Amino acid sequence: MNKTLCLILCCTVLVIGCSSQDKEANKLYVEACVLYHAVWPPDDGTEVETIDALKQVLQKLETILQEYPETDLAVKIAQGEVQIGGDNMWRLKNSLIPELERIDRKSVV
Repeated sequence: MNKTLCLILCCTVLVIGCSSQDKEANKLYVEACVLYHAVWPPDDGTEVETIDALKQVLQKLETILQEYPETDLAVKIAQGEVQIGGDNMWRLKNSLIPELERIDRKSVV
């Protein structure tokens, strides 16, 4: 009886812990989505603000990977399956943000 009770208690703690991590990961993802859609597509002359906001979006996605790697959301982000506005984390990091930074540097010159 004690072993059964202990097993039930351990499973309950595990489920509560997982759902808590899922909730936190989902919260960060929603924040990233809201921020992305607030700045994309950018208005003329707002490249700096857009770049900063997209870097914050990227940071939120990276936080999910680092702090909640066990969640399904983190796995899907890492695989490039999760998108925000048609862009996945890798496109933001390796293409979109660098391209906007190049445009911004050209406009300064």
